[in-house]
Amino acid sequence: MHLTSRSLASVLFFLSCWAFSSKTALATEAWTYKTILVGERASGLGGAFAAIADDPSGAWYNPAGLVMGQESYLSGSVNAFQSNTTRFENVFNDLDYQYQSEGLIPSFFGLTQELSPNLKFGFILMVKDYLNQEQNDRLTDLQTDTRRLTEISRQLLRTRNTYITGPALSYQLHPRLTVGLSAFYVSQSEKYEDQQRALYVNQTDASKIDYQITQTYLSRNGWGVLPKFGLLFMPHPRLSLGLTAAKTFNIKGELDAEILQTKVENGALVPPTGNFEDDITTASLKNLNSPILSPWEFSLGTAWFPTEDLTLSGQVDYYLSDADFYYPTQPTLNWSFGMEWSSFKQLPIRWGVFSNTSTTSKVSSAQVNQKENVDPLGVSLGIGWLSPGSSISLSGSYQWGTGLGQILSGSTTTQTVTSQTLTIYLSGSYQL
Repeated sequence: MHLTSRSLASVLFFLSCWAFSSKTALATEAWTYKTILVGERASGLGGAFAAIADDPSGAWYNPAGLVMGQESYLSGSVNAFQSNTTRFENVFNDLDYQYQSEGLIPSFFGLTQELSPNLKFGFILMVKDYLNQEQNDRLTDLQTDTRRLTEISRQLLRTRNTYITGPALSYQLHPRLTVGLSAFYVSQSEKYEDQQRALYVNQTDASKIDYQITQTYLSRNGWGVLPKFGLLFMPHPRLSLGLTAAKTFNIKGELDAEILQTKVENGALVPPTGNFEDDITTASLKNLNSPILSPWEFSLGTAWFPTEDLTLSGQVDYYLSDADFYYPTQPTLNWSFGMEWSSFKQLPIRWGVFSNTSTTSKVSSAQVNQKENVDPLGVSLGIGWLSPGSSISLSGSYQWGTGLGQILSGSTTTQTVTSQTLTIYLSGSYQL
């Protein structure tokens, strides 16, 4: 594999996938909305739950559905295991680059409490978004046009968590119509540490080693409030329709970053002088505004109950653009379909299929520095065990997709990007 020094400089800096935007914000990839499916039943139905929403997770999917639940109870996901792999293919000839994240997530806790026959209270604490990467990559014996590149190494550690917590109320206006309102507090935190190094044999003295170093440290925190309004209408005892509207309102977002890099001029390393200020460029960013992703969100769902043993559900979710985010997001439409079959009363089985459309624009070969665009397709499967007063469920989802990206700064070259995410949930509920 042959690399020019200019191309190598771009790779080393932009493999980190961080960029300055017009609003001077840095962030990790948040290209899709359906990263985690929460809820004992909803996670098996592919998230198609807005027209059902009769357990504690209804506070998230449609607060109007809470009052339709028969009992007051607790529900929670003991742990969710998630593994994600994103691969950029043929970054340089046969060289691929891969990101991987995995870990255990205490993804959901919720409860409902009946206040009157027509009024129910709910409360949830959930993880909406999760990232945990720890990489130690090393490439050796690489060839360039004008010198021998002996090694590229990279140590990367980054985490991201988005927490949603808050109450919900559901009220039955009519035997066929309920309304609901949730009021969530949103908290998001990110940490990022990236150290990259390239070693070269000196062109004039083979006994010497030239080097290039890039180090990035970043900390980001954001807070907001997310009200969600919901309606649930049952025109027929075996048919229900659900509608929700929601938007996150940013309270505060702060970002601090430190960037240190070996000087590069005209695509070539500057010979070291031994003086730090002459050899290294640094940048320090403090208290930058960094808002949480906050588009208007609308969901429309339907559920059909043809028999006591079978439930079919479908849902579409529409997100408007968000011009205030660190990159301008595009309007996004997602869909999901689910089925629950409980012919064996103690052993309900759930299936689902769903889309997870990217918020980024389609990648063009005529532009540079574009975000990757991948639209994963997901499937889900779950099985439950019901007993008097309690239940337990095991479910999982798998998402995969292929698209295009640009990992190199200032280059119109595009790479094929593949993404795979596996999530496994263990959930349970208990009647109060």
